[in-house]
Amino acid sequence: GDDDTYEWVDEVEGYEPSKVADSPTENIQYDLVAVEDEDTGKLTTRHFRTAEAEQLHLEAGAMLLHPELLLYDKAWTDVRVAQDEWLLTATPLNGVVAGDWYTGTGGTEPTPYFTDITFDDSHSRLDPLVFQRGWGAQASMVYSAYDETQDADTVGLPAYASTAWTSVYNDASVAQQSGEGFSVEAELSSGGTYGTGTDSVTFRFPKADDSYTYQSVALSRTGAGKLLVSDLSDRSDEYGDADASSVYPSASSTVSVTLTPSPDGYCLVGNPFTAKMSLRKFFEVNGGDDGALKDEYWVETSMGPVAGEGSFTTLADDYYIEPYAAFFVEAKEVSGEVPESVSVSFTYDMQTLDAAPSSGVKAFFIKATGSLGQSGAAVQYSEEAQDSYSSGEDVVLMRSLTGHSRPVPMVYTEAGGKALSVNRLRSLSVIPLGVYASDEEEYTLTFQGVDYLSEPVLYDAQEDTKTPLEDGYELPLEGSSHGRYYILTTAIEEAESQQETDISVSSRRKGEVSVSSSEEIRRVEVFSVGGLLLGSLSLDEGRVACSLEGLPGGIAIVHVTTAEGMTSRKLVVK
Repeated sequence: GDDDTYEWVDEVEGYEPSKVADSPTENIQYDLVAVEDEDTGKLTTRHFRTAEAEQLHLEAGAMLLHPELLLYDKAWTDVRVAQDEWLLTATPLNGVVAGDWYTGTGGTEPTPYFTDITFDDSHSRLDPLVFQRGWGAQASMVYSAYDETQDADTVGLPAYASTAWTSVYNDASVAQQSGEGFSVEAELSSGGTYGTGTDSVTFRFPKADDSYTYQSVALSRTGAGKLLVSDLSDRSDEYGDADASSVYPSASSTVSVTLTPSPDGYCLVGNPFTAKMSLRKFFEVNGGDDGALKDEYWVETSMGPVAGEGSFTTLADDYYIEPYAAFFVEAKEVSGEVPESVSVSFTYDMQTLDAAPSSGVKAFFIKATGSLGQSGAAVQYSEEAQDSYSSGEDVVLMRSLTGHSRPVPMVYTEAGGKALSVNRLRSLSVIPLGVYASDEEEYTLTFQGVDYLSEPVLYDAQEDTKTPLEDGYELPLEGSSHGRYYILTTAIEEAESQQETDISVSSRRKGEVSVSSSEEIRRVEVFSVGGLLLGSLSLDEGRVACSLEGLPGGIAIVHVTTAEGMTSRKLVVK
């Protein structure tokens, strides 16, 4: 009853008095659990945590949302990679080095779960054979040249980018920090993964080796077995008497990593979470006016490459990076120079298990789908955009992120002599459309978001035909296509009317000059640098694009006459 009193007795049935705490436990208003104090050996109590585990193991393909809320001593991860294919890879664990990429002979880890792994006779560095590359000061992006020095098959075509990685290395001590990306390829000499019937290799982390044969410095094992994102929560008193809510991350909680960009400013970021990561959320923190990164990124997926701007991608209005995957970004210059290092931050709300519903970003999308995969291009209009190419506003097409990507058809629109995956415009009404593809490869272009444009039309300059576009319209093609197709729009929502005539002149094929204009073209003349007329074409009303064929190769001057007057352009004819 209310008048009952109780006396603390230093005796508990089954325990000697010396094993019982000297005084009652405080904070009895919380759920408690009895534990043995590691220092004194006496029984005491602490808060009961539901998210608690001594050790944690994530199977290949498994995801765990908000591991920063989990109290644990050690985490293990299995990573499964396709064999004989360069991949953009990352790890969520601290303390991983390049030499840790070994596994059992045949491609599976033989060590029992929750057991320290060290290299022994059950492991092999030859089956699978693992190759690795890094991204940093020795790497770069390479642009295809837009001049007469270009290879004969691609001279004059819109410039695209591709990766130039560091050399393959065998320094086992190279640190692979969580939040940073790298590239891995595994090759099985036995031909397949034992016991699974699949063509893949499985690695388990962390490793417990103190040293490796091929290492230049001592191995860095700081934080081994811990997830980087665990630091999103306050770990200073995780088992103490503080309110359980004190270990929860706040909206301002971040973890940061420092990356080394290539000399031209590109970085490879790894997903540090054990769940998917929203790139929209990532750029809200790291892009925009205050972030260190431009709002553009490139991702290699199982279906093909994806490029995007901070608010949407070439295939959707958000993109989610899978666990253990990495993506390219570009750093902003500081005082006109590429910074020596870039700090990127991660917040707890970047992670998710499922893609969020569409946020309704207004853009026009073109998707190219072939037998080997797909690519996409996006066009978005804005009053703040420029009609010519602008770094940080437009996203250049990258044809190969790993350096050994599958030859999927790569669709693009063009501005300023560059092939673009994301093209942000102000008022341009004639948009060149092209595709890089293998010879004789068959694929289909699909047009989506056409309601964003007003009365969009697909113009075929070769056939001089115009096809009104509807959402889902499909165009079957074969091989590369340059200078033939254009997107025409009579008006553009949310954009001011065009103030001046925009004219594009290029040479896509041998002996051919292609011209497009926002105004109707009346006459085209091609002259040599010595003033000799090489060819001319007079047009009926209604043509906004045309081609002249049978011209000699070399430098030429092109005169284009519209109702607004005559404009001259200099170019190299293939």
